Amino acid sequence: MPMQKIRVRFATNRNRVTGVALFGNVFEGNDPKRYVTGSIDVVRTSNLPDTGWSPQPGTLVIDPPTTPLVANVGAPVAAAAGMPAGQTPATGIIAFAKEQSAAKTATATAAAAMPSFGLVLLPGFAATFLDAMRRAAQIASAYKAANVFCFTWPANGKVNLDDYRADRVDAEKSGQAIADALAQFLATVKAMPAAQRPTIHVVCHSMGAFAFRAAVQAIGSSHPDLIQTRAFEGALLMAADEDDDALSDPARLRPLLALARRTTAYIAGGDLALGIAHIVNGRPRMGHHGPRNLASFPKAVTRIDCSDVAATQGDGGETHFSHQYYRLASRVIADVVQVIAGKPPNQISGRLPDPGGSAGGRAFILPFDSAAGTALAAADPHPATVAALAGAKAGARGAKRAGKGAKAAKRNSGTKTAKRNSGTKGRPGGG
Repeated sequence: MPMQKIRVRFATNRNRVTGVALFGNVFEGNDPKRYVTGSIDVVRTSNLPDTGWSPQPGTLVIDPPTTPLVANVGAPVAAAAGMPAGQTPATGIIAFAKEQSAAKTATATAAAAMPSFGLVLLPGFAATFLDAMRRAAQIASAYKAANVFCFTWPANGKVNLDDYRADRVDAEKSGQAIADALAQFLATVKAMPAAQRPTIHVVCHSMGAFAFRAAVQAIGSSHPDLIQTRAFEGALLMAADEDDDALSDPARLRPLLALARRTTAYIAGGDLALGIAHIVNGRPRMGHHGPRNLASFPKAVTRIDCSDVAATQGDGGETHFSHQYYRLASRVIADVVQVIAGKPPNQISGRLPDPGGSAGGRAFILPFDSAAGTALAAADPHPATVAALAGAKAGARGAKRAGKGAKAAKRNSGTKTAKRNSGTKGRPGGG
């Protein structure tokens, strides 16, 4: 396997520790607003799904502070030891925006086929600093991005209820640090001529969507003009641990619709982590159901149901309980690559309009068997899941093939729809 190396830029408000862990799981100086930016090499050393990418501690670089483009973002950001007053640690993300702008211009000039877009990742709960760096490199490679920037807040790295609740508190508090870095990024992009603005997609996985919401609201309280800046070509909400109506609420995640040209919510009905999150938070999760009242949103907002193809496994074969598909499920990754490439939603291969209701062309599914699913849905549309499709195919024994004619499909149209991936017991995959 040829070695891959990706330089991951990051911002973190985690405490610095000695040893290979590099950063811990509490706030630096017990202050959630204090953060640094930096970068580190992440090398692909194997095909293992969780630890195949390895951050290289000896390559860690922390950026010096710089003059802010905007001040007084949300609550004041505390200066780190030795940092001059009035400066911001957001150096890395400002550089990231400028580098992506230069890459876009260079690619356009050379008419090259090299990728010129960047990714901004906000990982979910239970991810350590090293986990976050691995996952940033992993999706940069899988999605074919030129560069990646990762906000990593002090999640505890453990999957249990107590740590989930603690991570949620830390994600919300981290909104202030993320807000300062994100505001400097938005101000940098806003100052650029339209033709030079970088092509960047933001990826919010799991609780990362909640942390992003906290940051956007902090920016909006002091610089509302910045959250009207079209800074992202696309927003990918992956297994979002957010209320299913958050995109409708200006006080929660609605500003994302102005920040991003397109918003795509990927969901899985069998995501056990989000099933538990629903119970803990008392609200349906967007990553289970998609945005509520989807048909009321602009056409640029779509929902992709991955329930049939979301199952992935860890290094030892353990299940991720349908929570890590954004970085490991090949069908999902293939869909994302086409979304990023700008294909119209109804022309992306491997997906079908949701047979349970397409919400005016906004809702799609990734069926387990896209060929069989196409034939079945065309012959007799009805809400489909992997169990229904498999049942229809099994029920068609004796017929030439499920897609040969409407009669064979009709004989199986009564197959009961089973809940996607439900009933699985065990530990959910972390964020």
